[in-house]
Amino acid sequence: MAETIDFSVEGMTCGSCAARVQRSLEKVPGVVQADVNLATHKARVTGEPGLDPAPLVAAVDAAGYTLERIEPAQPPPEGPGTEAEHARAWRRRVIAVTPPA
Repeated sequence: MAETIDFSVEGMTCGSCAARVQRSLEKVPGVVQADVNLATHKARVTGEPGLDPAPLVAAVDAAGYTLERIEPAQPPPEGPGTEAEHARAWRRRVIAVTPPA
């Protein structure tokens, strides 16, 4: 199964820059596909499982740009005292207090 890693890219100013970054990423062994977006200054790299981001950063650095990994957002914790638990408690109160129609 392929692995996807998201990055922010600094230093791109034109479409040619984005294409250069994309080509640099696609040359790294283990990369299946690289998509670079100039407007958002982001890159998404899909590669073999266990793909190491260090060679990707080095390849883009050699091309004159800066690549920084975007860590995936962690889901909020569940359990007592969390926002999700508070929302469930309020729903129970509303349902318990609302008279039938």
